[in-house]
Amino acid sequence: MNPLISAASVIAAGLAVGLASIGPGVGQGTAAGQAVEGIARQPEAEGKIRGRIAQIPVSEGYLGRVINALAKPIDGRGEISASESRLIESPAPGSDYFPGKGGDGIYYCGSRNGGFTCYITIPRSLYGSGSG
Repeated sequence: MNPLISAASVIAAGLAVGLASIGPGVGQGTAAGQAVEGIARQPEAEGKIRGRIAQIPVSEGYLGRVINALAKPIDGRGEISASESRLIESPAPGSDYFPGKGGDGIYYCGSRNGGFTCYITIPRSLYGSGSG
């Protein structure tokens, strides 16, 4: 048998039972009878299957705040209340997505090309008349 095919078979068998990974942080395993992609955990790590797609809270309370990757405030100004959540893994809108009313705030948060994106509009009063 071709050594490359043999090695691939061993890796595939390891992936099937959750013992192997391909590259750092990329793998496939089985957890409680449910196939889960993207598992590469340390033995002491704990995880939860939540049964929902990852979301991020959105509200005007996030304007001007400093947050971490989990949307938790890290600027020492207290918690941020949000009444709405949006999917993290949602496609980014095109330029026609934004309403033409010149409003302020976060219109979209999501993922594009593997990176997190927030589209934010700036009040016209802050950037002036555009003559400079």
